[in-house]
Amino acid sequence: MPAQLGAAVELRSSQRDEYYKLLLEKMTPLTLHIEGMSCGHCLNAVNKALRSLDGVEIQSVQIGRAEVRFDESRLNPDRIAAAVTAEGYRASIQPSG
Repeated sequence: MPAQLGAAVELRSSQRDEYYKLLLEKMTPLTLHIEGMSCGHCLNAVNKALRSLDGVEIQSVQIGRAEVRFDESRLNPDRIAAAVTAEGYRASIQPSG
C-alpha cells in the first residue's frame, strides 16, 4: 500500500474515532438498577437486551446494575428499562447524582 494511501486511511480512522467520541459525549448517561441477576447467563441476557436497542451504547453491565449512554432523540429511559424487564429482570432507573 502506498504511504499516502495508508495516511489517508489512518486519517479517516482517526476522524471516525473523533466522530464516535463526539456522539458519545452528546448521549445521556443512564444507570439501571436490575434485580434478579445472579450469573453469567443473566449478564448475557441483559447485554443482549441492551444491544437490541438502537441508540444505546453500553458502558458496563454487572450483576444488579447496568450503565449505558443513550440518544434521547431515539428512545427514553423507560424504554431501556422495559427491554431489560422483558428479559425477566426487574429494571428501574437509578436517580443520577
